[in-house]
Amino acid sequence: MQDYKNPEVLQKVYAECGSLVKTAAYFGVSKKLILTHLKRFGITRNPPRSKKPIDAEQARALLESGVPVGQVAKEAGVSVSGGVAKSLCGVRFTGENRRVLWSQ
Repeated sequence: MQDYKNPEVLQKVYAECGSLVKTAAYFGVSKKLILTHLKRFGITRNPPRSKKPIDAEQARALLESGVPVGQVAKEAGVSVSGGVAKSLCGVRFTGENRRVLWSQ
């Protein structure tokens, strides 16, 4: 028997992993299969993560001080391509190392 088919095991792993994607990866199955079993067993889904507002001035200061873009994005809880880039006006990313160039 697959462990994800056991409601107690599935509920415990889902609670520890915190998301469908991570739970599916843990069991080596699809996200859809995990969702099907969560519904079948009446296991309540975790609420979606809320998006954090980005403090553009703080992010800009971190970037100017040399903190890598990826670290700034991680601390802000956003993706590099979406969150930081779209939230900082006047910033564009270039090159493989994602150097920041401030437009005038």
